[in-house]
Amino acid sequence: MFHLSGGCCDGTAPICMKQGEFPLGSLDVLLGEVEGAPFYTGIGQAALMTNAELLLDVVEGESDSFSIEAGDGQRFIARTLSCARDSLAKE
Repeated sequence: MFHLSGGCCDGTAPICMKQGEFPLGSLDVLLGEVEGAPFYTGIGQAALMTNAELLLDVVEGESDSFSIEAGDGQRFIARTLSCARDSLAKE
């Protein structure tokens, strides 16, 4: 499962954990699925993403120590498709 925090430190870096290992809160909502894995965020963050298309990507960098990819030198990042297109156009 994936969880995208709306906290000040986590930003756009969702964590990936085995299903059931991350305690969902009462204000967490399901945004959708990625290859069968549920993708959650907080209700406030979800409200900001209404009608947005998200892209889950992998980039170089260190991840959160609780996330499955921690220590691999890569991390997940979530972007809206419009931001992803802008980023690719600059490369």
